Amino acid sequence: MKLVEPGGVNTDFAGRSFVFTHDPELSDYQPLVDAAAAALEAGTPSGSQEPEEVAEVIFTAATDGTSQIRYISGQGAKALLANRFSAEQDEQFVAGMRAQFGL
Repeated sequence: MKLVEPGGVNTDFAGRSFVFTHDPELSDYQPLVDAAAAALEAGTPSGSQEPEEVAEVIFTAATDGTSQIRYISGQGAKALLANRFSAEQDEQFVAGMRAQFGL
């Protein structure tokens, strides 16, 4: 078993390949929908990488013959995980992620 953790990747994930539909009648969810849409429209996160870079890490994980479990791909993932592991409590990390999405 291997775990590949990529950061931001330069794709059109937030564009045509990410079709976000919602039911406006579910008004309780509208703030979350709006915040997620705004975060996605903000663009590619800093430290993003090309898809080929992620593919190389996946290939390495699948073929290196080691018992290493975690493979981190890209500077964005390294920064996010450093932030995650430096958070004193889960609540602190979740609060930071909520703030990033304006929630």
